[in-house]
Amino acid sequence: MADTSGGGLAPAPVPSGASLSPPSNSELDFCAENEFVTIVPAVRLPRMNLVTLTLMPSPATSCLGFDNQQGTIGPLHPQRETLVPLWLALMLKRAGRARIRPPEWLTEDALRLYLKAEIASSAFSPLPFRYLEISQLILQAAPDDM
Repeated sequence: MADTSGGGLAPAPVPSGASLSPPSNSELDFCAENEFVTIVPAVRLPRMNLVTLTLMPSPATSCLGFDNQQGTIGPLHPQRETLVPLWLALMLKRAGRARIRPPEWLTEDALRLYLKAEIASSAFSPLPFRYLEISQLILQAAPDDM
């Protein structure tokens, strides 16, 4: 008998009585915390070995403190902008060891331009996928950095 499944894997069965619910706000925040943001460290911090470091914004970031092959960040130097995952930026901000530089799309001028463009057309502005969660996390933790 011939295989008519197309050679792909069959979807995993859903247990009876189980329902798929949308992710919670904390789960969405968790996903957003893997996005990279720019920080300005206030202190020198040594190289940090992370369990994983898989989300790289672009190959050009390797000169800004990332080593994707080794899963490390740093060392971080005072007053030198560095890209780090949002979760690390939030942790350093709360400890008073860094300022978070708002993403370009989160500046007042950029937001005004996005609003003007959306009013003039029916299309949405090209914001990052998790812009709502990212902006909320940054604004809650670092309103003084805006």
